[in-house]
Order: sequence, then structure tokens, then C-alpha cells
Amino acid sequence: EDLPSGLEGLEAMIVCTSAVPRISQRSLLKCILLAPLNLVRRKKPIDFKSLRFKWKHNGYPEVVDYYGQIKQFNLAKKLGVKHIVLISSMGVTDRHHFLNNVGKNPDGSGNGDILVWKRKAERYLVESGFDYTNLHPRGFVDGPRG
Repeated sequence: EDLPSGLEGLEAMIVCTSAVPRISQRSLLKCILLAPLNLVRRKKPIDFKSLRFKWKHNGYPEVVDYYGQIKQFNLAKKLGVKHIVLISSMGVTDRHHFLNNVGKNPDGSGNGDILVWKRKAERYLVESGFDYTNLHPRGFVDGPRG
């Protein structure tokens, strides 16, 4: 198998990948239209649990956060990388974290469990024999600090 050129001699690799959810415009519109009615009923204006999400370019968590990271770890092994820095996510040890519901259908089916898949990739890394650093950031902001 051909290895990408220009990566020879790397000592470390940073793995920072994540599936990207996109809010369903239909579910957002429904929430906005129901907000006044919910206020009249003395309910919260927006029921965030009713929002539905899809995955950008069908990049489901299993595909991106598990198999995608495993491919990167395996490439690192072929390149002779000695240390991997994995940027994971907070909450990976909590199966009931709300982020695991993103992308699921109301009945629990669907392509969610983003933190579950991230945790499985972490466990793969631990068992791989690499020296590694695993970071669990709370979140990233794309833009100026504020």
C-alpha cells in the first residue's frame, strides 16, 4: 500500500476528527412555529429535544469517530509514528449524555451515539501500544474569543 508522501519521519500525530451534525430545517421551523402556542400553554417556548439532526455528508459518528480514527491510527503505525495526541470529547464515559441522542430518531434508532463511538476509538488507541495523550475538551469555538 502506498503511503502519503511528505509524512516520513513523523514522531507524533494529532487526531482531531468529529462527525458534524446539521439541524434539520424542518424540525427547526416546526419548533419556531410552535413556540407561541407553547407559551400560551405555559410550556417552554422551544422543546430542544424535538429538534432533529442529520450528519453532514452522511458522515455518521460510527464512520467518522470510530472507523475514521482507526484508519488514522493504523496509518500512524505504518509511518512509524511514536506518539498520538487524540482530541476526543467531554462526556465519552457517560452513555446517557445528551450528545448521544443527536442524529437518532425518536424511537432510538438511527445514527447517533457520537460519544459512544469516540470512546470506542479511545479504547482502540489504548490497546494499540502507542504512547498517547488523550484530551477531553469541553468544546471549540470557530471564531474570535469573546
